[in-house]
Amino acid sequence: MRFFTLLVIFCISSFLYAEPAQGLSGDMTGGAELLEGVQQQSMPGAAEHPDGVQRESGAEAVTGTEEPQRESGAEAVTGTEEQQRESGAEAVTGTEEQQRESGAEAVKLPDEVQQLAQATGTEEQQRQPRPTLHRGRKKVGLVLSGGGAKGVAHIGVLKVLEEAGIPIDYIAGTSMGAIVGGMYAIGFSPAAMDSIMRTQNWLALLSDKITRDKLFFTEKEVSDKALITLPFDRKRFHISTGLLSGGSVMDMLTEFTKGYHNMESFNQLPIPFACIAYDLMTGDEVVMREGSLPLAIRASMSIPGAFTTVERDGRVLIDGGVINNFPANVVKEMGAEIIIGVDVSMITERREELMRGNISEQDRNSLIFIVNHMMERIGRENFEKNRNLTDLYIHPDTHPYTTASFNTTAVDSLLVRGERIARENWDAILAVKELIGITPAMDLQLPPNRQAGTDIPIGDSIELGYIIFNGINSLNEKNLRRMLRFKEFSTIDIYTLREAVDRLKGTGSFSSLTYSLIEEGGRYNLTFQCTERARSAVSIGIRFDTREIASGYINTIFAPPDLKGGILEVTGRLSTNPLLDIGLFYQDAWLGEFGLSYTYRYGNMELYTGRDTTSHNVRFHKNRVNFDVANFYYRNFNFYLGARYENFRSQRLIMANAAGLQRQKLNENLISYRGGVRYDSYDNANYPSNGVQLKVEYAMYTDDFAGYKNQIPFSVFSASLYVAVPVTDRVTLVPSLYGRFLYGKEFSFPMQNFVGGTIGAHYLDHQLPFYGFRPTEVVDNKFLATCFEARYRIGNNHYVWVKGNAARISRSTLELIEWNKGMYMLGAAAGYSYDSPLGPIDVLVEYGLHPGAKFGVYINLGKYF
Repeated sequence: MRFFTLLVIFCISSFLYAEPAQGLSGDMTGGAELLEGVQQQSMPGAAEHPDGVQRESGAEAVTGTEEPQRESGAEAVTGTEEQQRESGAEAVTGTEEQQRESGAEAVKLPDEVQQLAQATGTEEQQRQPRPTLHRGRKKVGLVLSGGGAKGVAHIGVLKVLEEAGIPIDYIAGTSMGAIVGGMYAIGFSPAAMDSIMRTQNWLALLSDKITRDKLFFTEKEVSDKALITLPFDRKRFHISTGLLSGGSVMDMLTEFTKGYHNMESFNQLPIPFACIAYDLMTGDEVVMREGSLPLAIRASMSIPGAFTTVERDGRVLIDGGVINNFPANVVKEMGAEIIIGVDVSMITERREELMRGNISEQDRNSLIFIVNHMMERIGRENFEKNRNLTDLYIHPDTHPYTTASFNTTAVDSLLVRGERIARENWDAILAVKELIGITPAMDLQLPPNRQAGTDIPIGDSIELGYIIFNGINSLNEKNLRRMLRFKEFSTIDIYTLREAVDRLKGTGSFSSLTYSLIEEGGRYNLTFQCTERARSAVSIGIRFDTREIASGYINTIFAPPDLKGGILEVTGRLSTNPLLDIGLFYQDAWLGEFGLSYTYRYGNMELYTGRDTTSHNVRFHKNRVNFDVANFYYRNFNFYLGARYENFRSQRLIMANAAGLQRQKLNENLISYRGGVRYDSYDNANYPSNGVQLKVEYAMYTDDFAGYKNQIPFSVFSASLYVAVPVTDRVTLVPSLYGRFLYGKEFSFPMQNFVGGTIGAHYLDHQLPFYGFRPTEVVDNKFLATCFEARYRIGNNHYVWVKGNAARISRSTLELIEWNKGMYMLGAAAGYSYDSPLGPIDVLVEYGLHPGAKFGVYINLGKYF
């Protein structure tokens, strides 16, 4: 749900940070002129580029538009149509409407550069390595605008600028432009950034979710069932300033910027850098040029409503695109004499319609239209002034993509489009190169942090110094240090650090947790900045299905701020089979928890046996008091010991006997002693692609603390094992084995084996799932089943799957082993599933091969609980 809402906000943001309409820039008077449709010259590698510039199908070539002549009277250099075809570029010289349809933006150059447009030099001169500052030439500033996912196109432009031998001496960026610009400033090559963008799991990164296998066991139990969770303390609920904390993005930036977490000045970077944010309290533009580089970039990209605000130097900061999305003025103040600007602001047919008024009455009254016209003027004046400062202005065609287009196809296309628009303006780039004053005699060197042939300027090894925790008390710090699994003055790699950070976040104890690595004496001090989350919380879930129509879930936890102390937990399920659980525990992060809980359950189910083809309605009341002597929770592991009192009452219980099922009354009290282990490393609760689920439990039942019905106690052993095996990135196999075995002379009917349905433990705690069994069937004392699932993922979160299960049922262990005794049961199911923001959506058909089996259809929407 959070990710779905985020996409909506991203789409709104794409309007908020859009550039002004083309028609508004016709009277620019900054002294800069536009070079219209510069004649393209054939360039080696442009036609068949090794990185596949032509991979994208159906996209028009971007060649630049022809604008009205400026006051200087400079004429457009367009060339003949035949010459343009020979250069591989498409001629764009028609009317303003035709130019808009081409999707390209003109390249803007001053008059003196127009005279140099044909001076291209040799191929060797064009393909210089990325240079640093050099005396005897003009200093070059690079401006990278914000634009969300569309900012990926910056990387493609940078690739061509490097090939042309354009030196970059200063960089200023906003939002996504700050990410790309900051990484480039510390030495990441365009090739390295290209790889990062293509391989990044953007869904996980933007959803800000910790993978399930990293969550603490208790966090799994709640998150698997709840749709939303609202933390609170004694005074109020804690409502975040954004849907996402931005923690995953911050972790990525911190990892990539090791060594630049505490800078006196960003001028000390290999390429001096600045990024822009907006002060929410004062309304001022904030130019960030010192301090933590990842925090500055994170502040610059704090899209209002989507990401939480960033507090920095006493300011509350949000995305700089609100006030200055194209900071050419900043790079000029840094010392740039030649300014190259890459702008990925939104210019689409839809935008044109909005500005021309060609929009329906319904859309005119929409929130997006209103917000757009309220907000677009905030940064318009800055944009027009800053665009006039550029000597080379490049605007890649990003239609139809938006700020939220972080899918694989969009990222690949945007990378290609950035490179393509730069290649199509190769002559203009070379003209700027000559204007800069670069000559073949200049010895242009790579910056010291990126050696020849190296794409990434950082290593994996980290020599640790001190480990510091800020924002938490000493008790919690002691526990958290143990979770790191490494000590001060040790050597770790970035992957070990990443795992440790995930473990800390997986405790659910923090609303925000960031870290920094600050070099001191040849080692890096690791500092964690923690903002503790209110551990009290309300979690809510809802589910619709074809059996119970609608069900609701609520879990409320009252907990102290420390990882140690008393906890009150109340859980309820509202459905035709309601449940209420109240628990009071004492918890210690390392000693586990112990305490008491009370559970009331009302059951209303249909009951079958293999000998009976008709169902019998059974209604019962169950009261349970559970005493946890020991309950140890770790990330994926749980071990428990305890005792339990249970009372079953029913006026309409159907008891099994030799004749089948017979109506009887029941009022039975049971006292049991139990212990068990659980292990859960699934990466997804419903559609795992990797991980293991294991549960083993043994319980002994009495009715007088020592025996049952004046005989020895009866006991129950149950176990289940599920293993998700990834065959490819889309195909997963899940074999499983599970069973339940009763031992003794007399058994309580409510403790017998109940099997059937797609959800285990729904009607009774020990109900076992089985496709093709009618929910719920009572079977003999020994039940052993196996299931095999084959699942194929379509896109990111759509699945088709088939499952087959088989069961062996008998009254004794010996009969279970002998193939000609006991009973075999088979069942199968096939279905389609969608892992939606609201929870799993499942549509399945099932059939069982046993007496009374029927073809069944089941539909579910929402998390299972």
